[in-house]
Amino acid sequence: MRIPLEWLKEYVAFDISPQALAQQLTLHGLEVPAIEGDVIDVDVLPNRGDCLSIRGVAREVSAILGRPMKKKKVVLPRTRSGQFPKVTVQVMNKKACPRYCARVIKNVKVGHSPDWLKNRLLQCGLRPINNVVDITNYILLELGQPMHAFDLNLIAEKKIVVRLARPGEKMVTIEGTALTLKSENLVIADAAGAVALAGVMGGKNSEVNASTHDILLESAYFEPTGIYRTSRATKTRTESSIRFEKGVDLKLVEEALDWGAKLLADLCGGEISPQKIDTLRGSLKKRQLTLDLAEVKRILGLELSFSAVKKILVSLGFDFVKRSAARGQLVFAVPFGRARDIEREIDLIEEIIRVYGYDRIPANLPHTIFEKKFANPYEEFVEQVRGELSACGLDEIKTYSMVSSRDFDCLGYAPNAPERNCPEISNPLSSDAAWLRPSLLPGLLKTIELNQNWQAAEQAFFEIDKVFLNQGKGAEETLWAAAAVLDLPQQSHWQTADREKTDFYWFKGILQRILGLARVSSFEVELQARAALQPGLSAVCRVKQHAVADPGLPVAYLGKLHPAVAAHYKIKKPVYILEINLSLLFGLVGKREKYRPLPKYPAVDRDVAMIVSADISYQSIRDSILKSAGARVEKVELFDLFAGQNIPPGHYSLALHVVYRDQHKTLSDDEVNQLHARVLETLKDSLKIEIRM
Repeated sequence: MRIPLEWLKEYVAFDISPQALAQQLTLHGLEVPAIEGDVIDVDVLPNRGDCLSIRGVAREVSAILGRPMKKKKVVLPRTRSGQFPKVTVQVMNKKACPRYCARVIKNVKVGHSPDWLKNRLLQCGLRPINNVVDITNYILLELGQPMHAFDLNLIAEKKIVVRLARPGEKMVTIEGTALTLKSENLVIADAAGAVALAGVMGGKNSEVNASTHDILLESAYFEPTGIYRTSRATKTRTESSIRFEKGVDLKLVEEALDWGAKLLADLCGGEISPQKIDTLRGSLKKRQLTLDLAEVKRILGLELSFSAVKKILVSLGFDFVKRSAARGQLVFAVPFGRARDIEREIDLIEEIIRVYGYDRIPANLPHTIFEKKFANPYEEFVEQVRGELSACGLDEIKTYSMVSSRDFDCLGYAPNAPERNCPEISNPLSSDAAWLRPSLLPGLLKTIELNQNWQAAEQAFFEIDKVFLNQGKGAEETLWAAAAVLDLPQQSHWQTADREKTDFYWFKGILQRILGLARVSSFEVELQARAALQPGLSAVCRVKQHAVADPGLPVAYLGKLHPAVAAHYKIKKPVYILEINLSLLFGLVGKREKYRPLPKYPAVDRDVAMIVSADISYQSIRDSILKSAGARVEKVELFDLFAGQNIPPGHYSLALHVVYRDQHKTLSDDEVNQLHARVLETLKDSLKIEIRM
């Protein structure tokens, strides 16, 4: 909000420069991002609606600088004799409108505002319109209370009804926007229909114009949540709605009405009706909070006196109620303008240190006892996965958990795909955040796109977070780890120019390391199509739990991003993806390994080269070797892959390193040769592999 210093000084006297004032406000919780001459621009936080006014900021300046706050008293001119139109007000929804005040001002002359009023509005960024509208805007800026002026002669039957809109009810705003209202929209209506969208904008059918003579001046309190929803639903955000959304001062409603009536009399020649309508029933009661000075010391590490605490809070508008000397407790009443912000004792402590100064807190080492970091094995396992991914050179990121329906299309999810059955957000901030994500991929891919636009050639990211799918009556949350790599150079012993398979196997190696963390020993990685991944270069990892025939549970997916998906996210280079269902994998975590002594007997190794048909997987070759040689095979390692020259079409060459060891004796060369010959025969007979010796 733009604050002219000349206007501010009408409430609190100070002689420091605009730069010094801006620094003080920033240090105490109100950031000032810009200064233009004698106008400062205050960036008001969402919870500080009380500072969306000149008087609200003046109160802050008064408390920070220790200067007294000046008071302005409204004295209404004496009402002349004569008849005033009689107006009735009916509030049908007290929850949405706890207080509605109104007053009639007759014989108003609509015209230009005086220069001082125009200048103040312009300094604050508002355009002068006419003296009546300018007065309501002036009070909005000075006090923070939105107001509205109706042309009384355009109000049917001189009756105001505050009610919820009828479904499909029509209304045209003063800006000329035609609205179709819903039943949750609060409106100000007359006997004929809606004349204003409550707390947001007036209607064209009751607008003050050059021929207006009699005015009904409105000042009210509207429930913030309802105004926020109406403003968003109708895409109508105004200075009034901004203040009502954050919560205005319930007591200020009447004061603002009197102030507006006085200005209409002074600047527009109006006559003020002695009848003031106020729908509030009973007295206003402020929330009371108890503040323990011992708790102030515990939280802040400062021993502040009773008088210091009282001075700070009273300067901020809190009323001191009483003190309990025996227990060192103070009771304060919260001002109505801070009712939505100050709810607990800790909120009072925050106000105290904010004004006292964070820079005045002494630097002391905390007395802390560090307990075991992980409360349960699940958290420890997730942290181990995080460390493993980081150790592999990937950077962790955090992305939004909300996605758009466009992301479903970009990732290639079919209309009946399970991923489309994710929870929809009932009141999304935007269409780009209308669903809870069924996958971590949208966030990863958008991050890669963003970094690519900033000329980042190499990228390697991972994220560990929840995804959401509808299951039965509610949403099911599952923890996943997902990684994406763009053009990351790999150091490899592979004697091949096939970069794509190198990247694929690099990710497979990371997956194997994570499976090792889970102490999973029986798993298979096989080709399988998956949405968002390129056919022929996508695979699934299944973990077996029981027999060899067990198909296994799909705990991870890996492969190359589909070119169409990459095009949707405007990614220009190949991207490789790894997705791991950590919730599922943790449920398969094996027992902790026990200590085993080092082998007593030596190992013997043999190498074998072979030509293999492209439709035979490495996994099937490895399984065949283990099956034929039994427990005496300690390790099977692939160290060379080649296709092309001198290799028949549709085939590739593999080179394997096989390690043999017997746990009970030293194997002789003859025994190893027999074992190895049996392995080669099994490969030739069962898989039709050509052995290259």
